[in-house]
Amino acid sequence: MSQAPDSTTKQMPILYSYHECPFCIRARLAIAASGLKCELREVALPDKPAQLFKASAKGTVPVIVLEDGKVIDESMEIIHWALAQSDPLNWRQLEIPQAEIKALIDENDNRFLKAMLAVKKPEKLSEEDKKNDWEQVAHDFLVKLERKLDVNRYLAGNQVTLADICIVPFVLLYAQCKPDMLAEFSRVLNWVEGFRYSDLYRRVMQEYPAWHEGMEPSVFP
Repeated sequence: MSQAPDSTTKQMPILYSYHECPFCIRARLAIAASGLKCELREVALPDKPAQLFKASAKGTVPVIVLEDGKVIDESMEIIHWALAQSDPLNWRQLEIPQAEIKALIDENDNRFLKAMLAVKKPEKLSEEDKKNDWEQVAHDFLVKLERKLDVNRYLAGNQVTLADICIVPFVLLYAQCKPDMLAEFSRVLNWVEGFRYSDLYRRVMQEYPAWHEGMEPSVFP
């Protein structure tokens, strides 16, 4: 967490987001589930607004600027911030061991993400990474998810946890790139579809026009 250069008090937090970004989707899921509201600023990736870079020099999304000017520019930190204030669906599941959940999310955010980039944006991979069989990496990860869903309804038990909301946007995006990939993973497919067609997921996937200074604020969700 860092301090924004412009710490002018806002009426509500400001979330910089990109509609299709899986990191942004999971942040929006947590904010929507928490019952909090924020001003959503949809970022056009080829033309990122200067205000985004003022908030976070990285210029990546999601970024949320809180009412006191503090900035959170990592999706997991945004999720923990939102759910620490309000977690009516008990997604954090603090009563169960968190190490397995964290390990699964870390694997998704590193190896499975690279497998997705290998299909969608191979230019984002290093020359060394391009030598790996990322299709096999993705397959192995889906096998792991399938086995977990064979035991429980969700990835870490019979209730939704952070593992589910943090990973499902990535699996959905990978499935868009490789439409037949889930054919052999019936439990993963049912799990993904259950989220994809839920009222909450539909709400966070509502499209907003690209933000520019002077626009009427868009309140999310």
